[in-house]
Amino acid sequence: MAVYDFTSNYGVILQNLTADFSGGYTTVQTLTLDFDSNYFASVPQTLDFSSNYGVRPEGERVADFSSAYIAYAPLELPQIPPTILVTIRGEPLDFDEITDQLSISINVSGSGYTCSITSASIPRDLTLNDTISVVVGADRYEFLFDRLDIQEDGLESASVTLSGVSPLLAFGLPRSQAQDFTNNTATLASVIVTQLIGVVDWQIVDWVIPEFRLGVNQQTPLDIARSVVDAAGGILTSDRLGNPVVKYQYPVSTNDYPTATPDQTYNTFDHVFSRNHTLDPKPGYNNFLVTDVSPGLTSAEFNDVLEADVAGRSAATITAYLSPRRGVRLAHTAPETITVETLQQNQTITEEEDVEIVNGSGRTRRPIDSIASMDFISIPVTGVSYTRGSNELVTQDPRAFGLVRIRYNTVANQYRVSGITSPKVQFLLKDN
Repeated sequence: MAVYDFTSNYGVILQNLTADFSGGYTTVQTLTLDFDSNYFASVPQTLDFSSNYGVRPEGERVADFSSAYIAYAPLELPQIPPTILVTIRGEPLDFDEITDQLSISINVSGSGYTCSITSASIPRDLTLNDTISVVVGADRYEFLFDRLDIQEDGLESASVTLSGVSPLLAFGLPRSQAQDFTNNTATLASVIVTQLIGVVDWQIVDWVIPEFRLGVNQQTPLDIARSVVDAAGGILTSDRLGNPVVKYQYPVSTNDYPTATPDQTYNTFDHVFSRNHTLDPKPGYNNFLVTDVSPGLTSAEFNDVLEADVAGRSAATITAYLSPRRGVRLAHTAPETITVETLQQNQTITEEEDVEIVNGSGRTRRPIDSIASMDFISIPVTGVSYTRGSNELVTQDPRAFGLVRIRYNTVANQYRVSGITSPKVQFLLKDN
């Protein structure tokens, strides 16, 4: 049997430890804060508000109790501002009558009413054909969109201003295209304007424009209508709804104004006002002459044409094409006695010719009293016009070329002469 010994041996070594608790310190320098303050002693002062006055003797004392006053019109209560309703493209606009702005104006140099609307609610995608309707109280105005102005300043909200024009401008640029126009028949001026821009409130004199007299090249309907109206001293404008109106620019002369009792009288003593007086010259006429003869020198006022058809050694038939139409007689300068017999007087004869247009003009053989028809053999020539009694055709384009077959009416007198013995005889027309 085996025996195990589990005993163990250990030894203890003693060691002495020493702890040093000594400490050091430093003395801080002492600082002193000075809170001293300074003061000033003010010297007391005295203000004297006393005043001197004098009393006049009792006999010179005058008391003025007069007063001035101004008499005003009877009391009128302030009117309630009219309600403003704005519609754009058929949709109501949220128009704030306190912060938003609206102005409507009209002048003779334009084509009717215009408007300006400032509001943050205006849409930004408007086009030229968009409609704008404004109702101020009981008055309604119609406009077309013209332009949109937007202004932004820093952090402030953007200011949007819409400008509108009269619907009459739908017949002008850029909403309408330019065109060529010629009246083929004698037509009233009001009818031509109605054909161009629609129904018109015509308030001026109306007249007939002869056939082919009005010829324009590449103009808008509004420009053509204005040129017709201007010929009679009128202006083309529109009413509040944009309907065309033709009226005189000066309907009544200032000398023809009726007398009336003034409603109020002002003077420089009781009222304060300013006056600005300027001269605005206007063309005018105190008389005028109406004639069917073109102005110019006496020798250039007539375009008569004489043609002779010899019937024998002592007789001939003479046709006198008159320009202008008037009463004349046939005379001669022959020394012998010649018999002159009138066959026809002021006879209308229809002629047909092929006229060559060169550099915008061409000539017929005889004076033109009126044009029956006109056909273009070559390329069309626009704006062909003429002066009654003349044999000249003029086009709108001064550089135009072409061939025109024209049927026109001319006026002629026909005479038979006999008893001629001279080898050459001069015949001439004399006014009755």
